[in-house]
Amino acid sequence: MLQLSDWVNRVEQQIGIIIGTELSRYEVEAISGDMGLSKLPYVMAYWLKPKMASSQTRMKQLIQSFSKNRYRKENCYLLKYKQNYLVLLNTNTNDKKKLRQAFNDVLEIAGLDLNEYVVGASGVHCSISELDFSIKESAWSCQVATLLNENIKHYCELGIWSIISAHHQSKYMIDYMKKYLQPLLLDTSESSKDLLETLIGFVSNQGNAKFIAKKLNIHENTYRYRMNKLKEKLDPNANEYVFYENASVAIKIYLLDLFDKSIK
Repeated sequence: MLQLSDWVNRVEQQIGIIIGTELSRYEVEAISGDMGLSKLPYVMAYWLKPKMASSQTRMKQLIQSFSKNRYRKENCYLLKYKQNYLVLLNTNTNDKKKLRQAFNDVLEIAGLDLNEYVVGASGVHCSISELDFSIKESAWSCQVATLLNENIKHYCELGIWSIISAHHQSKYMIDYMKKYLQPLLLDTSESSKDLLETLIGFVSNQGNAKFIAKKLNIHENTYRYRMNKLKEKLDPNANEYVFYENASVAIKIYLLDLFDKSIK
């Protein structure tokens, strides 16, 4: 019989396969069965990234304690992947309030303080065969929340981030980013670094000039000057709207690529 500690390790391996591989619906359903999940119609995932890392031993002990707790619901699961916790809800309902309550119940039973984590929430999927969608969406949402300095991000709120998160490792995405930002990335001067920092601030704060200037400790006029210089350097033939669109996509790819490298 598979020991609980072995099950924790095995499920972590399965999560790695789900995240790193494009799977068929049949393969996903087979993996969910191997993970010991129920086959209720709705599945949702929450990805919890700790603000301060915990030991692998403590994480496994906490999961084992949760799994043995008699008050936990059988269709609610607490799992781990590397330094992150993953809460899976496989239920008979797609009612958002009930799902949120089920998530809160998991946190309470496990003794997890939500303030100590950055959280990404997936959409609600209508089959266990879409488990991979739930897990990936929760991970991407958490990644974006981390980059934007937000405590929680729902997949339905990501907008264009949802497309870029899913494909940012594509050769074509990386090539576009490097080519577009080349004038900044190849120039190691302080002024170029200031321009890149300003562009990141623009994307991370949705173009709020007053907020960005305050955050960068510069005058609003300085911010506007830098944005004009960026347009001259990166996209001189584009109108303002197209420049903002092109630059925003490039910076989002850049930030996600930088994030990937920081956790390897």
